[in-house]
Amino acid sequence: LTEITTSILEIPVGPGKPDATLAAALSRWTTAGKPDAVIRIYDSATYDANLSINLPSQGWLVIDADNGQRPVLIGADPLKVNAPTGSGVSAEDAAGLTLSGLVVEGYLDLSGKLTLTLTDTTLVPGRSLDEDGFAAEADEASIVVTGTDVTDLNVLINRSIVGAIE
Repeated sequence: LTEITTSILEIPVGPGKPDATLAAALSRWTTAGKPDAVIRIYDSATYDANLSINLPSQGWLVIDADNGQRPVLIGADPLKVNAPTGSGVSAEDAAGLTLSGLVVEGYLDLSGKLTLTLTDTTLVPGRSLDEDGFAAEADEASIVVTGTDVTDLNVLINRSIVGAIE
């Protein structure tokens, strides 16, 4: 018998945790070589999401909220998610990103061979809300797929609120 072990990097975010911001956690993940990882947010605070996430071939990343928490990611104008693409990149090279338990104000810009999973997550329809609680930009998409290689791009939505997909 051969024992298979995998190590998953766990990166805690929040007050009293090693990383106080989502940007710092993503930097730690990148510095570690972008291994399969879970970035867990331990409070219901507001975090800047004007970021880019560059996923490695065949790798995955989870960004989620701890039980009972509902962090809000603001400024996702957009939150860019880039996965492997181009000639020589096959479906087996696809990357994965899971967002779980989050509220995202703004939109996601996806490109490459990717599986995006949204679970218990809100992508604010219209990208933001006005003072009366209505969509500020009702015609704008919550998820925008860019690039020309969309053959192996999948979006899975579970128990989530999402505006238009473009």
